[in-house]
Amino acid sequence: MVLCATTRLATELRQRHGQWQAAKGQRSWQALDCRTLGQWLAALRQQWLLRSTPPIPELARTPLSAWQERELWQRLIAQRLGPEAPYLFDLPALAQSAQQALALQLVWDVEVGAPPLAAEAQQYLLWRSDFWAECAAQGCATTEQLDRATVDALASLDQAPAGPGWPQRLLLAGFPRLSPLLQALLQQLQRLGLQVQQLADEPAAERIELRSYPDAAAECLAAAQWAQAQLALDAQRRIAIVAPDLRALRLQLHDTLQDVLAPELLHPQRAQAAPPFNLSLGAPLAEQALVGGALALLQCLARPDELSLNDVGALLRHPYWSAPDEALVRAQLDARLRSALPARVALGQVLAWATAQRGRWQGPDPAPSEPTQPNQLDQPNAPAPWPSAQPAPALCLQHLQHLQQLAARAAGQSHPPSHWAELLPGWLEQAGWLHRRSLSSPEFQALQAWQEALAELGRLDACCGPLRLGGCVQRLQALCRERIFQPQSVGQPRLQVLGALEASGLRFDAVWVLGLHAAAWPPPPQPNPLLPYAAQRRAASPNASAAVQYAFAQQVQQRLLCTAPALWLSWPRSAEAAPCQPSPLLADLPSASTCEAAPNPHWSAQALRSGQALAAHTTLDDAWAPPMSAEEAARGGSALLRAQALCPAWAYYQYRLAALGLPDAAEDLDARQRGSLMHAALARLWQALRDSTTLHDLSAAACQAAIEQACCGALEDYLAKPDQPPLSARRRALEQRRLERLLQRWLEIERTRGSGFAVVGIEKNETVELCSLQLKLQIDRIDQLDDGRLLVIDYKSSPSIDTRNWSSQRLSEPQLPLYATCATLPPGQVAGALFAKVRPADPGWAGLVADDAAHPQPSAQSTLRWDSSRNRARYPPTRFPGWEAVLQHWRERLQALAAEVRAGDAAVRLADPAQLRHCEVLPLLRLSERRSQWLALQAQATAGAPMA
Repeated sequence: MVLCATTRLATELRQRHGQWQAAKGQRSWQALDCRTLGQWLAALRQQWLLRSTPPIPELARTPLSAWQERELWQRLIAQRLGPEAPYLFDLPALAQSAQQALALQLVWDVEVGAPPLAAEAQQYLLWRSDFWAECAAQGCATTEQLDRATVDALASLDQAPAGPGWPQRLLLAGFPRLSPLLQALLQQLQRLGLQVQQLADEPAAERIELRSYPDAAAECLAAAQWAQAQLALDAQRRIAIVAPDLRALRLQLHDTLQDVLAPELLHPQRAQAAPPFNLSLGAPLAEQALVGGALALLQCLARPDELSLNDVGALLRHPYWSAPDEALVRAQLDARLRSALPARVALGQVLAWATAQRGRWQGPDPAPSEPTQPNQLDQPNAPAPWPSAQPAPALCLQHLQHLQQLAARAAGQSHPPSHWAELLPGWLEQAGWLHRRSLSSPEFQALQAWQEALAELGRLDACCGPLRLGGCVQRLQALCRERIFQPQSVGQPRLQVLGALEASGLRFDAVWVLGLHAAAWPPPPQPNPLLPYAAQRRAASPNASAAVQYAFAQQVQQRLLCTAPALWLSWPRSAEAAPCQPSPLLADLPSASTCEAAPNPHWSAQALRSGQALAAHTTLDDAWAPPMSAEEAARGGSALLRAQALCPAWAYYQYRLAALGLPDAAEDLDARQRGSLMHAALARLWQALRDSTTLHDLSAAACQAAIEQACCGALEDYLAKPDQPPLSARRRALEQRRLERLLQRWLEIERTRGSGFAVVGIEKNETVELCSLQLKLQIDRIDQLDDGRLLVIDYKSSPSIDTRNWSSQRLSEPQLPLYATCATLPPGQVAGALFAKVRPADPGWAGLVADDAAHPQPSAQSTLRWDSSRNRARYPPTRFPGWEAVLQHWRERLQALAAEVRAGDAAVRLADPAQLRHCEVLPLLRLSERRSQWLALQAQATAGAPMA
């Protein structure tokens, strides 16, 4: 029998033995008996229990699973620490440390020692005493306790037991170190006449290359391209990429290998296809979408009155919940919920609101029109229109009803975990999980893993006692987060991606070991916090000290050097912007070659060159969209031109295709809603005041009354809108006071204006035409000065106002230039275009005026006059001899932007990515992908490679 350090090595040796027998011409043979230590000891105990007379009580105990053991530790620790423990300590982490400490004591003979002891060790001894007493009372034991009892039982034998499970010869394979428990076992086996030998290592590599790369990304890319070249030499070669810290590099390696070896898997039709490599470390089960849907539903069941609106939206959009053919309508329901309900809701609120909207699904799709709210043109996240000709989501509503009914049934009930494990599958089905859903092979395997997690939950009765549904769901979530899921694929890929210990003892044709920098190899020590550090160092237990880790890594690396005839070893020169040094274990190897990042053809180019690329593909130039027809209405007003100036693709996606981002649910009013309230309050205030004379004549009390009346009316109008979530009395009072202070501060600014004025336009609606493009506008305010000229004013509460671009070829802030030049105002009468910065900090004005008479703040004339010394660099006399030239420049630039929109210019073209921070369609622009494609082409051009 071969005793193996890992299950993977046992499988490998069994396969090698089969290949050897087949090569000899054998048609049938007895499979090689390869097991891990745990597997063999468990089988030995089972046979012992069946044959031993008299029975050995210690071996008859029920083995605890790792999760059962941790739950038992957690319950006993919480009892010791008192009722405040969950609020003061991380109980799951303490339980895990105690579990590890007991295993170290039993397997590695770590002694706690004599008093005086640290407080942590004293507490651990108390917890251990409770744990042993509870295990004795329940007749259970940990795996390490049973392994130790098995070795002790062997010591009591005078001769080897007879039976098929007892071998005559034992080979050890892949063990970098022998624990004291394993050493004691081998001594007893040898005493009973068993031959024990070490399996000879494979011959060391004939070729070793050591390389360094700029960072981990370049290192992973080099390894992926090496794998591609190796498989191109011979598709039957068995190769491996080994990473000592595979958990840290798993996502980077997966994405890089897929980009290089199988870019066609990004196509939706190939999404479920198996990749040409096997990554030994999977992802947590909770990260599987199918399992995530089940956990989301259970969270709603457990806390139906404390739901986040974002979580409700995620459930509505979840692909594994309710009917797939209602997915579009559920997404529309989510979009409407975000503007209709508060950020924290109860399940009953969601159901009541959704049920009340049923009749609206059959209504016509409202035609896009210019918003009627003040300044809504520039506000993101407007509510999405209801879909036309869509049936009401009957099954979605039915499943929400079932969800509420089940939550009511579960409220206040406590059951053993086994009872919940029996109930939950049926409840999930009633609540719509996997409704009308056919599963692929990976999804079916995820479902099986989920069922196994439920079964594990059902075995916790004796460990944690009766639970409410919330506690049950909390444990199920933790279990799924810790359980690693890796779907099995048909066949064995020729490329294996492994951890260092997994690869030890295996054999390949070629191997690349990466990540060998000093901070990761040897691994840093992580001694157990509950055991004395000195005792762990004396026992040389795993992770005890740097010396222990160095010796361990040295043994593993020695075996890694025997895994293939040719090895490539590499390390990154930097990690997270910090320089890295090579591992000290590389000192005796050949000197490293300093390599730079290899050119990386973009995945799309690789897909087209790949033999597995899709047979039919079409290349489209996405820089141009279809031109606007005469019947197509322009949406967005000035915001359309602003988006066109910043990035034409933004304008196309958001305003021609009507794509909108989903607003984030907020506990209070967001910036957009507060901006609308501010506009409404100022509109009401100036409808009452009308001019500067009235403002100056008002007493303080009368001014305060006018402000209070304007703010109160604005709030009432706002809250009366349909689908508007209500405000509590306290929050409404806070918003009222906030608005009042804001308007008081702004009127102080208005009183300092140098010339008199009358407000002749408030929220004035205009329709203008540019290059046959009709735009609907809403001008916040138009002031007429004493000399008869006009100022167009727009209120802004945002601090990001940039008027410097008004002299450029692309007006990225076109709103006021559009009002000043294209609205139906008397020719030659516009004397300025101003933003009123209505905000608590640093209120004032921004924009341009024609002369001093139009300036609202004479003390700050140099900042707003178009021909001031500050502005002359942007408005040189050669191009702008007068104010009318500025207006003419605006007209021409606005006409050019409108012509671009009309022609269908939709290129992803931008000057500064920071200007897109408010872009709702940013994911559609695929800036990161375009940047990586551009860098790949640039690197190929630099290297002289052919451009893809």
